[in-house]
Amino acid sequence: MTSDAPMATGRAVLVLANEMSGEGWPTAESRLRLEKAVEELSRQPHALLVTSGWGYRDDTDTTLADAMAKAAMRDFDVPDGRILRLHASRDTVGDAVFFARAIRPEKLIVVTSEYHRDRTHRIFRFVLGPDTDLTVIGVGKPGNEARQTAEANSLDAFRLTFEGIEPGDLDAIEERLMTRHPFYNGTTDVKALRRHD
Repeated sequence: MTSDAPMATGRAVLVLANEMSGEGWPTAESRLRLEKAVEELSRQPHALLVTSGWGYRDDTDTTLADAMAKAAMRDFDVPDGRILRLHASRDTVGDAVFFARAIRPEKLIVVTSEYHRDRTHRIFRFVLGPDTDLTVIGVGKPGNEARQTAEANSLDAFRLTFEGIEPGDLDAIEERLMTRHPFYNGTTDVKALRRHD
């Protein structure tokens, strides 16, 4: 299932992909995130599993969203009808914005890597505003010093890009994403970046 129009749903579990192989399957880090997301989904019988991410590889037509969904169905028996795929995001900010455009949940659980948990929480809280019941779960080990520095720098860039916008003002956030964020406004060769968050 894909979505171009907003849908209301009570609960959602969003798994953030990291990378995939040239055969269109999640790498070990993405799979670790997926395993935890499916575990959380099993506790939420009416929730949707949301997969997110674009087709960043030149050697496959598969998107990250489709790679994660395919693995969820094949390896964890998640029914296709419980999976929503969002294909437009190229990073964590895009994950949050395109998710907010697609779904208006009462409760959202986001699963990512532990080193990425704090930044993910801050970004999703800003994009969704204060009313959504938001939980962000991190899996794996905390990042090393270089990873922590990269996360802090990315969070600083996020703050600067969206400075002056009120949390939850989705129209303003999306407009700023498309005009000022280098992954979306055409100033960066995003294919060269390869990795999603």
